Amino acid sequence: YYGIREDRVVASTSYRWHEGRSLFFSLAGGWFTDDNNRIEASAAFTERIIDIPRFDLDITLDLYGSKNSRDDAPYYNPASDLSTKGIVSAEHIIYRLYETSLTQKIYGTLGLYAQEKYSTGPVANIGYNLRYNYYPRIETVCGVEIGENRYDGEEEPYYKFTFLIHARF
Repeated sequence: YYGIREDRVVASTSYRWHEGRSLFFSLAGGWFTDDNNRIEASAAFTERIIDIPRFDLDITLDLYGSKNSRDDAPYYNPASDLSTKGIVSAEHIIYRLYETSLTQKIYGTLGLYAQEKYSTGPVANIGYNLRYNYYPRIETVCGVEIGENRYDGEEEPYYKFTFLIHARF
């Protein structure tokens, strides 16, 4: 909208002990054409607490932070921020025949968001996705999510509807 662009570099790594436990780290740098420089770091630990045929229940602890060199940009650009979240995700395979599957997933997030110069407060969401995987090449995802984020110390509710078609070639 303002003609501002960003060049971005992201480095990430993850380690999986097995299919039920993983650790993820990410570091990103962004350079905007309005002379703002942003650095972001995140880490997440996921543990599968229920692993039975056709059903998985995972919990994730997530930590994210960022810092910007300017705080007067026309886009959402906090001087610095920090977020901590706990995520619970349940996935159920409704139907599977070889490479074709129909899966439903329900997830919820609860956490805190802190932004420099503003009050800290809760963030939360709950969502549901239905994923149809046809062969290994085409996947369709339909979903809905409701939640609440914080912007400049104020609660901001949001509603999200998703319809995606992933095609792999």
